[in-house]
Amino acid sequence: MVWRFLAAGLLAVSTAGCSNTTCVDVEEIFIDAGDTYAGVDPRDALTALPAQAIPSWWLSHESMTLTITAVPSGDPSRVVADCAGAPAGFSIPTTFRLQSDDGRLDGSFTAELPADLAATLTLPAVVRGQMPLTALNGTGIVPDIYLDPAANMLAVYLVVTDPAAGAAYTNGYLYLAGHDSFLIGIVDVQPP
Repeated sequence: MVWRFLAAGLLAVSTAGCSNTTCVDVEEIFIDAGDTYAGVDPRDALTALPAQAIPSWWLSHESMTLTITAVPSGDPSRVVADCAGAPAGFSIPTTFRLQSDDGRLDGSFTAELPADLAATLTLPAVVRGQMPLTALNGTGIVPDIYLDPAANMLAVYLVVTDPAAGAAYTNGYLYLAGHDSFLIGIVDVQPP
């Protein structure tokens, strides 16, 4: 089902051409899984981002391979408007699963990826998200004193670029965020 909502008042819209622009009376359109907008399923954009294994390392300089898998989250996608209020693309809720080959990390978070109206990812894109600290319990990556879910979260920052062969992750990092903030891992296609 396609949902439409009229946002009365002001709505902050951030698009590639107009950042931090205010639009008045912008209609928000949501597209459920399995539905289309103008004949296009926004979730098709995620086929350009297959599961990828990336050389990475923990801050203790222990190397690992981090496998990142992106799939539609199940939440409705949203049509994004340009500065004039015309449909300009999609925002696709995506679940990212991160698994390290050393077995010390297996968790997921949801973030949104941008795509144009033809369901092609708009790249480069930055992906930010947070996972519960339970993803780190008993791993030894972070001392247990910092694993207080009331004070901290495991935060993720990834960059998705557009190489000739399709979308790919290029770099990023894992860090503790909240009361205590510090870097715990590096994601990089060219580790030191």
